[in-house]
Amino acid sequence: MGTRRDKWLYFLKNLPDLEHIPAIMKEKVFKKAFHTAELASMPVKDRELYEHNLHDYWTYLSTLQQAKKKGRVQGRAEGIVKGIAQGKAEEKIEIARNMKKEGFEMAMIIKMTGLSPDEIERLE
Repeated sequence: MGTRRDKWLYFLKNLPDLEHIPAIMKEKVFKKAFHTAELASMPVKDRELYEHNLHDYWTYLSTLQQAKKKGRVQGRAEGIVKGIAQGKAEEKIEIARNMKKEGFEMAMIIKMTGLSPDEIERLE
């Protein structure tokens, strides 16, 4: 077959007799047209059932996408919170380390950082 126009003419002329798409018409547009023709030729009850099931499928996919999006947002928020907490803990340790180097008393370091005596003792 030659041009796309020729393919369309062949498709429209022979559509009632086609059981499958000929190999030379495997383009996306013809697949979609063939699928649309199949739907149009279905009995009304079957087509309604098909459309209902398709709607359910799209709803399911949409729900999954929203859940993934919500999970990513929630995961990012949790990561930020953990990162901030870790940063604060590291800051307390650094302050305690500097105070210890400067000769501050243990009680003052505990009061200023909230670290335990054991944590402070382990600092270099």
